[in-house]
Amino acid sequence: MMMKKIFIILLIILLSACYENNKNNDDVYYYKHFMERMLENREVEYLSNGWYCPEIKNITLLINDTLTLEKILQKEKEAVFFRFSDSECIDCIDAELQTINNMEISERNHVYFLVSYSNMRNLKINLDKYKGFINRVFLVDNRFLDIKVEKLNIPYYFKVNRNYFIYNVFIPFKSDPEFSKVFLQIKAKINRLP
Repeated sequence: MMMKKIFIILLIILLSACYENNKNNDDVYYYKHFMERMLENREVEYLSNGWYCPEIKNITLLINDTLTLEKILQKEKEAVFFRFSDSECIDCIDAELQTINNMEISERNHVYFLVSYSNMRNLKINLDKYKGFINRVFLVDNRFLDIKVEKLNIPYYFKVNRNYFIYNVFIPFKSDPEFSKVFLQIKAKINRLP
């Protein structure tokens, strides 16, 4: 009986150690489960292989029309975009902009904005609350991207790699900004890898 108790205690200790080791071991593991949890709760187009979008390489920054996404991707492995327009939920957009703004500067500087706005004054007013955001805005037509999530008319994130594939499309939860925060932190960590 005593041997059985010792065996059970050792087994519990061993399992706890394995759990802690696996839990802290790999951001990619966490990221995978983060995406799965998020996608279970939302109907979203998840592009595992990506959607090829060669025209995206030529988009230019609003304040600097000589700096294209192509030039940015020469320095970064991928770019993450927050996509929104003036026809979408302004509270949802503000919640995400606040989430991005609350991140460390090194992390939030890797987030770009793909924006469709008919009134530039309103865009400037909306972004002036957040220092430096206007410097990372790419202005495009509402019909620029032809993916299903665009038809939902809500803000979302996506990533673009150096081959101009759009992937990891997801819709943030206004009620749970932790999803966005984790996604952006992992993205920043990936960009810092050699």
